[in-house]
Amino acid sequence: MRQRQWQGLVTLVFVVVLVYSGLYLAREYSKVSTFVGMGDIWSFVDLSDRPPARFTEVSREDFTGPPYAQVGDSLLEVNGLPATAENYFSIFNTKTPAGTVIPIRFKRGDQILTGTVVTRSIPAPLKIQVISLFVLRTIITLAFILVGFWAFLRNSRSSAVLTLAFFCFAIAVTMLQSRVGVSEEYARFRLPYQDLLVTAFTAFALLTPALWLKLQLLFPRENLWYRGHRILANVLIFLPVLLLGVLPAIDRFGLLLAVYRTVFVLLGSFLLLRNYFEADSFVVRRQTRLVAISSAPGLLLFCLFPWIPVLAGVWYATWSTLENLYFFNIYFLFLLLIPVVLAYSFGRYRLLEVEGRLKRGTRFVVVNVLFLVAFFAILYAFAEFLLNNFQVESRAPTLVVGLVLALGLVPAQRRARSFLEERFYPEREKLRTLLREFLQTAGGRAAEARAFWEELARRLSVGLSTKTVYPVLRRGNSVALLLDEGRETPVAFWMKLMENLGGADYPLLLDELVESGRIELDENQRSWFQSAKTAVLLPLATQSGPLGFLFIGQKENGEDYSPEELDLLRSLGAQIALVAENIELLQEKLEKQKLQEQMAVAREIQRGLLPEKLPETPGIRVAGRIRFCLDVAGDYYDVLPLGDGRTLVAVGDVAGKGVGAALLMSNLQASLRAVQGVGVTLPEVMARINRLICENTPPEMFITLFVAIVDPQGKTVSYVNAGHNYPVLCRGSGEIVRLSEGGLLLGIYPEAIFEEGKADLRSGETLLMFTDGVSEATNDTDEEFGEERIAEILRSERCEHLEEVLENLEGAVRRFRGRETFEDDFTLLAVSPV
Repeated sequence: MRQRQWQGLVTLVFVVVLVYSGLYLAREYSKVSTFVGMGDIWSFVDLSDRPPARFTEVSREDFTGPPYAQVGDSLLEVNGLPATAENYFSIFNTKTPAGTVIPIRFKRGDQILTGTVVTRSIPAPLKIQVISLFVLRTIITLAFILVGFWAFLRNSRSSAVLTLAFFCFAIAVTMLQSRVGVSEEYARFRLPYQDLLVTAFTAFALLTPALWLKLQLLFPRENLWYRGHRILANVLIFLPVLLLGVLPAIDRFGLLLAVYRTVFVLLGSFLLLRNYFEADSFVVRRQTRLVAISSAPGLLLFCLFPWIPVLAGVWYATWSTLENLYFFNIYFLFLLLIPVVLAYSFGRYRLLEVEGRLKRGTRFVVVNVLFLVAFFAILYAFAEFLLNNFQVESRAPTLVVGLVLALGLVPAQRRARSFLEERFYPEREKLRTLLREFLQTAGGRAAEARAFWEELARRLSVGLSTKTVYPVLRRGNSVALLLDEGRETPVAFWMKLMENLGGADYPLLLDELVESGRIELDENQRSWFQSAKTAVLLPLATQSGPLGFLFIGQKENGEDYSPEELDLLRSLGAQIALVAENIELLQEKLEKQKLQEQMAVAREIQRGLLPEKLPETPGIRVAGRIRFCLDVAGDYYDVLPLGDGRTLVAVGDVAGKGVGAALLMSNLQASLRAVQGVGVTLPEVMARINRLICENTPPEMFITLFVAIVDPQGKTVSYVNAGHNYPVLCRGSGEIVRLSEGGLLLGIYPEAIFEEGKADLRSGETLLMFTDGVSEATNDTDEEFGEERIAEILRSERCEHLEEVLENLEGAVRRFRGRETFEDDFTLLAVSPV
């Protein structure tokens, strides 16, 4: 029940703060819109309900001529009216156009002066600062609110997360309550119960330092002293807030507010550093270090600002409005880091990457600020030199020098950053140079994959002080664990990991992935990573897609990886992947070339097995042709004179294409030639071949075969058709007879029985045998050539030259298909008695 009450309270505070922030920011927008769109004077006056008002800033451009007001002068009248806030804004408002001339009276000491001012549009620097301040305040406010509620939704049972949520809500309200920039009088509407709401939320904003301190007592783990003295600790933390809250006119107690902010923020920061040094895991250490780095500038300014009016109020009063805006824009920029980093820290993911970006950004800002300071200092010194020594007041020489300096600024910045890299991270620069030289060399020559990975692993091991470096690469629907073949590879897990994380282009720390819930490991997977001592997963990807990961082990000295080392790995990851892909493609090309060479040899061997020149066949004419759709074929035909005037002819088709079909075809040919010579009948020949095929080939491989013995003296043909396309026998009268007697396909059933068929074959008649590559050839509309077209062509092409018949038939099939190539092996065999 208590948990539900906390959840309800956090949700309520979130809604109230979000609604209040939205209304407040809408009101701020109306002020900014009015301010930048009206005509006004940009000499600023400290207004009150009673005159006189005091000039705090003076711009002579507001005056049409002398006398000019000075800072500290008292403004008595504006356009004849007493200089009260109400009268002032009745004259200078959204309806006042630029160029309006207005008389004023002001007092300097005992002297009363009369002058005129002219309204003008807001100056560009002021406009930029006002708009950027509003944009930054809006982004920071919403960022803190959303980060706080997001963290609460992720883990509403954690005391640290509840404290984080309230801290984010409080500091968001603090941003809203920062009264700087545009005066309240420019607002176009008032909030309901505005004074009461501002008072209540001002009190809520006072919780920010206290919540920061409590957050460090709970984050990343609950402090032992706090756990034993929870009530006392909460009283000590929140009692000063209550005392400040009940004090009247809190603005008068600036010293107390400054002390309260400073003490509580410093105590919280001290605890944060203590938590960092006592962290028992790399993830916790990264969390605390990242929060400390990102929050330090913003919290320093948060503590410093209340002291400025206390210790240097007179000096602060001399700040111009533009200087105030500059200060708060810088302050808000630093504060913007905090919600972003808190989201990463409590999400426990990509901590080192964010830290590295912060460091690089800091170095970038420092280097550029130093260069800009030097740039303007040189220009100023050069201009003074010309003026003092040569009385040259023209800006042209200074502009020329400025142009020359600007042209050299970018190269100088680049060299300065390189110098800092080499000065502060010499090991990183050395490793980068070592790896790039190796990758450039490896990418420019034909390298063996294993040798490449072994050398890369060796160099990374030396540069990163780790023993374990090995790639896991994708291979279609599987993975290859290189350099560690003895380890069992969890293929399904790797494939899922590549699908989920393969698109990343930055190194992934295993402990962060697990802690953040990005991946879940079972006991076997956790044990696998522990035995491999894996710390970093570097995704390898190119434009063609993810290749896999490079797994890098823990450091031998027990230290954590640095942001600079991960940045180095990220910069080299794409290059490693590109070289690896090139090596893979090169090896695939070599293997393909080797396979093509082997296939060419196989093709020559297979062609040698087929009758290149048909044997002499007394009493009959024979013609045959075969066309491979691949390098080797599964179609087969043979012609064997039997020695007694008879001739055996055969046409077969092995299921499938390519090498497997070609090997089985060769086996069929050898079996037929071996069996036909033992003096058995055609059905027995088929039965024996069928048993051999069933015993020596897988079930999915089968053969259709037509075998016939042609007897020219008896003018007969005896045949067995084992599931093959029916051969066509064309009579002299044009009658077509199809030879269908036989039995099952070969290789299906070992005990299959085959029957012999007989047919007359006289002079002038033709027997045509073919495979399905002829009859089932299709055109663009998937229509088959068909056996009827074969029979029709055979009727019309009867002649003594069988080669001409086959050539005409092949030409007809090619014309029907509309292309020269075939999708299947194409075989024809024709027999005709003399």
